[in-house]
Amino acid sequence: MTRQAPVVPLSPLPPLIGSVHSWNALLSDAGLMAAVAAPDGRILLANRALQDACGWSSSDVATRFWIGDCVSGEDGTARAAFLGWRSGRPTPTPVEAVLVQVAGRQPVSLRWHGAAIQDQESGETAVALVGIDVSAEHAKEAGLRRVSRFYRALSDMNAALGRLEDATDLYRAACEIAVESGQARMAWVGLLEGDTLVPVAWSGIAREYLEGLQFRLQTGSDVRGPSITTLASGKPAVCNDIETDPLMAPWRDRAGLFGVRASGAFPILLEGRPVGTLNLYFADVGAFDEQQPH
Repeated sequence: MTRQAPVVPLSPLPPLIGSVHSWNALLSDAGLMAAVAAPDGRILLANRALQDACGWSSSDVATRFWIGDCVSGEDGTARAAFLGWRSGRPTPTPVEAVLVQVAGRQPVSLRWHGAAIQDQESGETAVALVGIDVSAEHAKEAGLRRVSRFYRALSDMNAALGRLEDATDLYRAACEIAVESGQARMAWVGLLEGDTLVPVAWSGIAREYLEGLQFRLQTGSDVRGPSITTLASGKPAVCNDIETDPLMAPWRDRAGLFGVRASGAFPILLEGRPVGTLNLYFADVGAFDEQQPH
């Protein structure tokens, strides 16, 4: 039998709402996002941290709902958790959900706690919601997973070096390993012919992505993508967020069509001189970080 949690009596809601300034200061200083919601999920009160994260103005709050405007309306786990909090039968563990994304901002993951509260005078109930930002925690975990994948891919590439003699076979194997072991969305190798970088091997959806594209050292423009930047410098060049990087504007629409959010180019050197590039593309923002081997 499920144990019913007690409804926590607090001071009446009108005085609580009247002290919004103090409430905002307390919860914002603690690094928390918080709201009070009516039984139907309508937001009665939201602290400044939550308003800012959701892109709401103070006048927007009363028109918003926790399900739909704060967390996705398709998140069945969050919906079930809210019903449990409302009825005084909370879930045994907090609920993690990503805030409904605001255009131009990074997604924010919150670990939500909830409890039923009651107006002592009217007996009306509401749901107090407190969210802890766990985005950094998730990013760290994702970074460790990426590092693990990269090292596994490097190990597979080293094994391929020992059994392949033909350079084209090696390039093809490197692309396949980057996609299969490194979980890249796509990968391709280009070699320099004159002033043009010519694709010679690829894997994933790279063939379709490359169709109609040309990569020239002399572009007549100051805007260079990672591949040409790497050829010119002989050093790796990465973009961790194609959507927001102004240097990636010429390729942003195409990248979006192919589900690509980050890209990087790594030089192929011959006697210390760049003669080509290994080009990797990932679906995740921040796919390249300081922890990863270059």
